[in-house]
Amino acid sequence: MCFLTRATMGGIAAIAVLGMSSAALAQQNLPPEIASLPWQKGPCTGTMSDICELKVKKGMMFVPDRAARKALQEFGNLTDDSEMGLVGPLDLDWFVVFEWDDIGYVKDDGAKDLDERKMMEELKRGSEAGNRARREAGLGEMRLLGWAMPPTYDAKNNSLVWATRFQTDGGEVVNYFARRLGRKGVARVTLVCDPEDLEKVLPKYEDMMKGFTFTSGQKYAEWKPGDKVAAVGLAALVTGGAAAVAVKTGLFAVLLKSIGKAWKLVVAGIIGVGAIIGKVVMGRRS
Repeated sequence: MCFLTRATMGGIAAIAVLGMSSAALAQQNLPPEIASLPWQKGPCTGTMSDICELKVKKGMMFVPDRAARKALQEFGNLTDDSEMGLVGPLDLDWFVVFEWDDIGYVKDDGAKDLDERKMMEELKRGSEAGNRARREAGLGEMRLLGWAMPPTYDAKNNSLVWATRFQTDGGEVVNYFARRLGRKGVARVTLVCDPEDLEKVLPKYEDMMKGFTFTSGQKYAEWKPGDKVAAVGLAALVTGGAAAVAVKTGLFAVLLKSIGKAWKLVVAGIIGVGAIIGKVVMGRRS
């Protein structure tokens, strides 16, 4: 587990809750700063920046871009206006963050040529640069151990997924990443949960993602000649351009409390070529 610190959080004004009252959320043992956000309780459709949408099932809740960003900022985290939404069960025992990179259409013709060894070498070099940035930010270092799940590409859903293992001062953590390719860019989908819960949560996450879709005009298959084509391929979505890590580390930390569990602290940090490509490191507050 990751034992990290955060800046003292200031108070925020109450926000009207759509579809679910703050009192109801408070019963889930959520911090008031989280409970007061405009959560939409499933079943409903969560619209994200008119780019994609998610069918939110019963027992789940969704908060859109600005409110999701506010939650991240309230816990002293950096955001970059790429956040599109956040979804999770009512107790937020685990959750998923959606972000957007308008890098253009990423060609998937290199899916069969993904080199696990070379990508891991690149990630480890980027991890070293990332640790320098983490030290400057007053955060603990993280040592990349290897793959928890090597990158795989699903051509049917235009989805790239992988997972990595990190060693921290508090123990080992697992990071699970997904990239959904669209006509004009990439949706970064980050699953956040305790490492020991990953195996249990993954089926729920995968079931939830069946309700994810790009809106009309944004789908990968709707690309037309003349549309912007990304300067990177699938491998770069994984490695993220190691040199860029030293320029800007995407730190977003979300502090949540679930029933019977300690406070969880999540910090993200995978950087893209010219833009942030992905974010997440999971752990707990000491």
